[in-house]
Amino acid sequence: PAFVETVANAVPPETLPARLGAIAANLDQLERQQIATMALMEKPAATSAARLRQAFVDLGLAPDRMSAPKSAHAAMGGPFIPLKVDAGGSPFEQAVARLQEALKSADKLRALVPYVPLRKPLPGADVTSSFGSRVYPFFGRAAMHSGIDFREEYASPARATAAGKVISAGQNGGYGNMVEIDHGNDITTRYAHMSAISVSAGDTVAAGAIVGKLGSTGRSTGPHLHYEVRIDDEAVDPMRFLRAGGKLFARGG
Repeated sequence: PAFVETVANAVPPETLPARLGAIAANLDQLERQQIATMALMEKPAATSAARLRQAFVDLGLAPDRMSAPKSAHAAMGGPFIPLKVDAGGSPFEQAVARLQEALKSADKLRALVPYVPLRKPLPGADVTSSFGSRVYPFFGRAAMHSGIDFREEYASPARATAAGKVISAGQNGGYGNMVEIDHGNDITTRYAHMSAISVSAGDTVAAGAIVGKLGSTGRSTGPHLHYEVRIDDEAVDPMRFLRAGGKLFARGG
């Protein structure tokens, strides 16, 4: 009302409707520009979220049920405080709501990526034995191989394929010197036959951290790294994760 009174006092009465109409048109144009800007911001966030979500689904994971440790957000800036908008309100509020949802979804999925074993434990190393049925080298009979074997020079550093907490580090029967890491969300990885171990149970490690050195301890025919990925303590093919990681990181995911 005060604004209208000011305008009324400033211009002749016969021009007031035209002036008010021009102001309304300018406000409508500004709103349309803001909505268009938010749509441009929403698209890459929604695309990124969809790509990450599909990658997790292809791996047999349920991203909506997964969560990153609270420590994953410790180095971030101020808290995200979403605007209180009505998703069924004005076109502007609807655009804000869509943008907020796209950003929230993309941020949650990106926070999970460091805790999913998408990297190689020995970058550049050759795979000498794949996951699944094979002839067991010691008895000459068919047996299940619960991981994949990497060949590299003796004592080459073996690296954590995702961030997590070391739950065991030491001798483990036929595995020899083995490290097992819990990445949360019922995902674990194992690194076996190592000549030396560089971590201890209870340690928190980042993706790429050195966990030990390649060797031939335990039941082994020569220097190599036996690597496993487990979901709910059931071995799954690590190559699924490595292929997904190769695609994701190639796209800047």
